[in-house]
Amino acid sequence: LPGAAAQDAKEKDAAGSASNMATGAPSSRSAAAPAPQTDNRAYYERCRAQLTDPAAVSYLQARGISLDAAQKCGIGFDPAADPAGSGHSSPRLIIPVTPAHYIARSIDPATPKQYAKLNNRGAEIGIFDPAGALYSAGVVFVTEGAIDALSIMEAGGEAIALNSTSNAEKLLKMLEAKPTAATLLLCLDNDAPGRKPQKKNHSAGSWADEGSNYTGARRFGPRKDDERGDRPY
Repeated sequence: LPGAAAQDAKEKDAAGSASNMATGAPSSRSAAAPAPQTDNRAYYERCRAQLTDPAAVSYLQARGISLDAAQKCGIGFDPAADPAGSGHSSPRLIIPVTPAHYIARSIDPATPKQYAKLNNRGAEIGIFDPAGALYSAGVVFVTEGAIDALSIMEAGGEAIALNSTSNAEKLLKMLEAKPTAATLLLCLDNDAPGRKPQKKNHSAGSWADEGSNYTGARRFGPRKDDERGDRPY
């Protein structure tokens, strides 16, 4: 019967998907992102099981990030993700930031720039610090993007990522509540939003006022993420 055949096909699909997740085998199916504003840790685990997908590994290698480094930071992969409801589902690295917030970074160069990096809908944007470097390292690079932070960690440094220049204020409040002994190297993008937090000096609410040693740095010269829209894949 047509209805019975359809039900049987659904059961086979579900069994196959569960088998892939259990074994860590790559899957062409989305890891089924949870509804907004929920605890996403189970989703993160499903995505981590898919990080060995050849497409994800190839992207990481192209960015100079080893699979081992990505796994240590809890990175995962979803072959069809659109956590912001943008209408631009694509294969994406899933970068956990907090239990409620993650970044979904497209690995498809055809994805329009404005949809390449998405935060999951409804979540408060957190600060990426998978190793707890802010309060354990002597020198910490502060970047805008998590991929930039991963690149620094791959090279042997310690790094955190704001994930948004507006989170500079959040970091300042964290440092006000709990100062760090680390020297902070501000390595934000070479565009107007990226330069704004670095211009804060000894004014009220500045990095120095929170007792932090800090300096600014331009990572890759004037062409890195400047107003011309350079975006390497």
